[in-house]
Amino acid sequence: MAEHPAGSGRVWAGALLLILLAGAVLAAPWLCGQDPLRMDLGARLQPPGPAHWLGTDQLGRDQLARLLHGGRVSLMAGLAASGAALLLGLAWGVAAGLTGRTGDFILMRAADVGLAFPGLLLALVLVGVWQGGVWTLVVALALTGWAWWARLARGLLREAQGREFVLGGRALGVGPWRLLANYLLPQMWPPLAVAAAMKTGWIIVALSALGYLGLGIQPPAPEWGAMLQQSRLYMSRAPWLMLVPGGAVFLVVLACNLIAEGLRRRWQIREVRWL
Repeated sequence: MAEHPAGSGRVWAGALLLILLAGAVLAAPWLCGQDPLRMDLGARLQPPGPAHWLGTDQLGRDQLARLLHGGRVSLMAGLAASGAALLLGLAWGVAAGLTGRTGDFILMRAADVGLAFPGLLLALVLVGVWQGGVWTLVVALALTGWAWWARLARGLLREAQGREFVLGGRALGVGPWRLLANYLLPQMWPPLAVAAAMKTGWIIVALSALGYLGLGIQPPAPEWGAMLQQSRLYMSRAPWLMLVPGGAVFLVVLACNLIAEGLRRRWQIREVRWL
């Protein structure tokens, strides 16, 4: 697949933004010396200023500290859930594409059952049953997305199997594992990379939505969705309480979309039927 330089700027911009955000949350103790759990009722609802760069919340807690420490959950759990869903769905879809007609039918019908459930609703049920926790969120969101990835991977594999050089390799006696590694997966990689960038943004939003509904990381631990939920009563008096975590979610989704669009343009992917 020929590469085109048109999308390189978007890829670099999105990757740089994502790296800066990830670096900031990982370096939270050094970037902000405030304790995200320390309450100071005398400094409650202070606007951004020299003492608190992003202001304080209704309990006097520093918003910058809570933003950075909460980003560890929102970013890292989102990336882990997105990666787990991709790997599980890719393995499932490749297995379906490489097995015979009966195996393909059974595996894809199981994936169809997974696709029949609305993703966010299924995540709500799973998190509600298993109770909160970072790994519970990761597993729940991975289980809501694997079937979509399985369908996409199986479709891409079927399309790659019909190309002439793959048929030629099979005719020359290339083994199935070598055929998969050297002929099929390289053709599947560009659309998968574009879809991964797009889906990661969706996972971050879903994670924040669960936090907003009170099913994510439980207070007083900071998390972007929970910060949005706690700010709803103070929108008129302290709008920065909503703008700070909302802006962080926006920037992460923007970075993911820039990467996805840049990769699509770079690899000249005009249409992917399964996206």
